[in-house]
Formats: sequence, C-alpha cells, structure tokens
Amino acid sequence: MRPPTLPRIKSPRIQTHHHNHLPSSRTIHTHHQPTTTHPLLPLTQRNCIITGGAGALGHAIAKSLVAAGATVWLVGRTRATLHDAALDIHRSTLPPDQEFAPGPNTSNSNSNSNNRINIIEGDILAQGFWQRVFEDNEARLAKNVDVLVNAAGVAQNGFLFSSDEAGLRGVLDTNLAGSMLAAKYVGRYGMIRERHGRAGKCIVNVGSLLGERGGKGAVAYAASKAGIHGLTRALAEELAGWNIRVNAVQPGYIESDMTKGLERQSLLEKIPAKRFGRPDEVADATMFLITNMYANNCVINLDGGLSATGFQ
Repeated sequence: MRPPTLPRIKSPRIQTHHHNHLPSSRTIHTHHQPTTTHPLLPLTQRNCIITGGAGALGHAIAKSLVAAGATVWLVGRTRATLHDAALDIHRSTLPPDQEFAPGPNTSNSNSNSNNRINIIEGDILAQGFWQRVFEDNEARLAKNVDVLVNAAGVAQNGFLFSSDEAGLRGVLDTNLAGSMLAAKYVGRYGMIRERHGRAGKCIVNVGSLLGERGGKGAVAYAASKAGIHGLTRALAEELAGWNIRVNAVQPGYIESDMTKGLERQSLLEKIPAKRFGRPDEVADATMFLITNMYANNCVINLDGGLSATGFQ
C-alpha cells in the first residue's frame, strides 16, 4: 500500500532586485495572517444566580455583574440582608432615577419583579428549594440561566477534636453539598437546553487556598474547599457537552466577616502583599472566569503571594 501523498508547502515568494551600483540582493517577502481577537463575553441581558449573595464575596461579584449589564439573582437565607445587599448594588451601579423595588417575597422569590437585581430567600440545602425557585420564576429563569456563582460559605474555627459534630457537618454541607446541589439543579433546570446550546454558560465555584494547602484549626473548612476543587474539575468534564464551562477562584485571606477574628499580624508577615485581599479583587478574578470563553477547568489563585511562602 502506497503511503499518502504529503501536501505541498508553498515556499515564500522570493523577489530578486538588480541594481547597477550594488550586487544582486534577494529579498524574502512573507505574508502574515492578521491577528484574530476574541472579545470577552458580553453580559447584557444574561441571568446570573449567586448563592451567598449577601456575603462579602457574593455581594461584590453580583455588583460587578450588574455593572457589566447582567441581571442577578441573590440567593441567601435572610431576606433583610439580601435586601440590604440588593439596595447597595442598586445604588452603586444603576442610575439614581431607576426605582428600587425588589418585589414581594412570594414563596421563595420575587417572581413578580422584572428588575436587574432580584432576591431569592431560602436554604440551598432544603429539599425542593431549587425546584420551587424555577417554578416560581419559570418565565425568567427556566432554561435561561447563563451564570451560576457558588459563593455561599461558612467556617468553623477550632481543632478537630474539640469541634462539635453539628458544626462540622454544617460547614461541609453548606460549602460543598450546597455548591453541588446548586450546580445540579441550576444546571438541569436553568442552563441545559440541548447539547451544544448557547455559548457562554458557566459555573464559578468559590474555593479557598486552605482547600489546597490546609491549615490548623480549619479542618472542616479546608476539607470542604478541597472538595470544591474536585467538584470543579469533575463538572468541567461532565458539562462540556452542553457548552457549560466550570471554573473556580481560590482566594487567600480576604477582608470579610469570616476573617475579622483572625490574628492578623502574624498572617500579614507571611503575605508578600502585606495585606488581606479585598472582595472586589475576588470579583475581578471571577469576572475574568465568566467572560473569558477559553477559561474552563481553570482555578485562579488569589492570595497576595501567600502560597509562595510555604506558610503553615
């Protein structure tokens, strides 16, 4: 059997110029292909669900999304804190003449509102919660969610032997099981239309540097965030057939209620940046993962250089 004929490669054109006062010279002209730019995903009229939407990170991420033109749905357990977060986002990003009216809290959500900032009150771990969310908001969310950000998280400080079992389970359930269930139901009811559906759909999980490096006094938290990293990798492969990208942001120590009680001075000495990060910096990294269409199975480390120091 004869081997296949290799394609002929056309050589660059060679032009020879003759000059009376110089020897012959040969100039090679190459043809460069124009550079193709790939614009970032526009977020106008995109529906984005953020769990932990009233927390420091979820709040900052939602604010960045609204500023970019998206419609957001803040998910959390307490209506008052959700309302305050939504009001702050409204005042920070939308024109002052635009009325703020999150709507009545019918069932679990404000299904009567057409606002760009919406709130959903409830427990993401409760049986039937996500099904009710999509039933109450069928016209706006069913098969029409573009972005899910899993930012709900809690921590329990203390050594394992002295930690109560309920607290340990609470951390694992909220941080890991909550993210898994949100991905399951938001993906199923809100994102999947058909295989290879509309481009740009994605999930971003909020992990933690402790999920990679561990840390004393944070066994349950570190374990839950390590699970987030595994969840991200597995879902990136599992959801690829539906054009859903899955990424994670991995913050170090960020200014928030969760880090207020920490002994700061010893930590700051180990962080090359000599400060804790800001929630808006986590939001910037999250926005990159949302809008960059080639970012998939990507984990962005955002710790001010702490991981380079071999901290314990």
